[in-house]
Amino acid sequence: MPRPVTIEDTVSFRTVTSAAMHPDGGSIVFAVGEPFGGKDGSTPRSRLWTVPTAGGEPRPFTSGVGADAMPLWSPDGGRLAFLSDRERGLGRQVYVMRPDFGEAERLTRTDGRVAATAAMQTFAWSPDGARIAFLVTEPDTAEEARRKKERRDHVRFEKEQKYNRICVADASTGEVRYASPPGLQIWEFGWSPDGESFVAVASDGPYKYDWYLARLVRFDASDGAARTLHRTERQLAKPAWSPDGSRIAFLSSIWSDQGAVGGSVFVMPADGGGARELEGSRRTSPNWIEWSPDSGTLHVAGQERGGAGIATLDANTGARTHLWHVEGAIGGGAWPPCSRDRHGNYAVIVEDAHAPAEVHVARPEDGTLTLTRLTDLHPLAPELELGRTEILHWEAPDGQRIQGLLIRPTAGHGEGPWPMVVDVHGGPASMHANRYVMGMGRLGWLQYAASRGMAVFMPNPRGSTGWGIEFTEANLKDLGGMDWQDVLAGIDHCVEIGAAQEGRLGITGWSYGGFLTGWALTQSDRFSACAIGAAAPHRRSWHGNSGIKNWVATYLGYPDPWDPDGDYRHYSFISHVKNAKMPTLILHGDRDADVPIEQAHILYRALKEHGVETEFVYYPGGGHGITQRDQVMDIGRRVTAWFEQRL
Repeated sequence: MPRPVTIEDTVSFRTVTSAAMHPDGGSIVFAVGEPFGGKDGSTPRSRLWTVPTAGGEPRPFTSGVGADAMPLWSPDGGRLAFLSDRERGLGRQVYVMRPDFGEAERLTRTDGRVAATAAMQTFAWSPDGARIAFLVTEPDTAEEARRKKERRDHVRFEKEQKYNRICVADASTGEVRYASPPGLQIWEFGWSPDGESFVAVASDGPYKYDWYLARLVRFDASDGAARTLHRTERQLAKPAWSPDGSRIAFLSSIWSDQGAVGGSVFVMPADGGGARELEGSRRTSPNWIEWSPDSGTLHVAGQERGGAGIATLDANTGARTHLWHVEGAIGGGAWPPCSRDRHGNYAVIVEDAHAPAEVHVARPEDGTLTLTRLTDLHPLAPELELGRTEILHWEAPDGQRIQGLLIRPTAGHGEGPWPMVVDVHGGPASMHANRYVMGMGRLGWLQYAASRGMAVFMPNPRGSTGWGIEFTEANLKDLGGMDWQDVLAGIDHCVEIGAAQEGRLGITGWSYGGFLTGWALTQSDRFSACAIGAAAPHRRSWHGNSGIKNWVATYLGYPDPWDPDGDYRHYSFISHVKNAKMPTLILHGDRDADVPIEQAHILYRALKEHGVETEFVYYPGGGHGITQRDQVMDIGRRVTAWFEQRL
């Protein structure tokens, strides 16, 4: 009989990501990882596994002691490349193995740090399978290394720049050379079909905030000068060159975070010219694109209407053909969310609120895709009693249709209404997907709260991904405006259906979700308590020391941040702190570069000096996301107890 969820359960599920289908369709390689790294900040250990698509037991494919990740088959399927930090002292390197014998062999030994952002396109075989391209952060010069060794390690702020550059390794000899020009930051890239050029998302500066101003460029693989193909105020991702060499496809929208993308598909001539949005992608949020061999069709996958789906787009007309949809999520949170073989079969990782991520094969059948589950990797799941998650829809004050999720308390807590906590997602260009929250870091506590008698509401207000580019961009220059009204209308709906009880409401969120929680703290008297994580209450000071200063500039239309009465003041919830009354728990990582911990100190001081009950907890070594197991458990226990005591 299933048992109640414990806080230890919420951090005990392994990650399953990066399903790579063999080109002949016979097997799938994927990564299975531990949920947390070491307290020293080390990357969580992961291994590659394989499973036959015809069915059979999955088995480990690599046995490294480090983090084996991002598996990629060579075009002919004869070799598998992946990134790993398994050899102490070398950092992350490229490894290659054959599927039929032996352990992997290291291909590269680079001095610079090999980049591996899980949701970005930073690692690829050349079309002929003779080379492998990957991103490397430039190493220290001899003078810089000597200075550090002699402890003359002063730093000139934003002067000693290190760029991510494309390196190309010979797949036989391991010989490595730079392929992108110096002084150009490469965020993502794709090969040309002849292997002679690259298309890349690039910026002049190497800092995290420069990604918001990146452009699309192309250059010769022999270290040629970059030529700008497309420049936009939106962000760019996933550039893909058509097999016939004539066109380039890419994704674009306003987004909040590198890698966390989902937007319209655009196509443009490979030599430059106007980019054309494919209308068939406009009502969903694809985050993966791949050309068909004949260069006439684009295969796309991503978020669709709160769920996930796979479709094709006619590259000429933009017409969309639906192949498959699930009221769940795909990809396991890492790129790529799926892959195809040469016969049109897909490898895809699928999950929903009641079933953890597992590897599936999707085969075309009568114009759709039929899925077959191939793995059963989570023996803990059947032991747990979860609160039932249901999909809600409601109408905002202006008539906009909004969607969200509701977790009802587990059996034994009556029929409702219950005390309810609202969890507002970050981004805001993100989404509360219908995912298995157990093992999802900070969000694991949602099912723990349900096991203790609280309902949890997860709205997807305008600004979220999943409903197309117009919806994602609907809160530009309106942060805390209609998106906040969407949340309030969703709470009304939860009360109307008997799930929530007025007078026993709490609200919480992290990052942008923390901002909207602060908006609730200073703009509403509807809630009895709140918990604010990694939020920026004071936009002007945040602009001065954040690593992503261009994020809010993008969303506000680049106003003057130093105007004392301008938009930065209006969108600072600290400006309205005199209205704050509800008990507030503040949570923050002390190494957060996106929202520096100074912001939490400002909020704590302001609330204390206005007589508001306040508790401030920070996590040593924690970044914008908290990734240490003990700290994640502490957040779960602490936030749940905070609301239990006050709701």
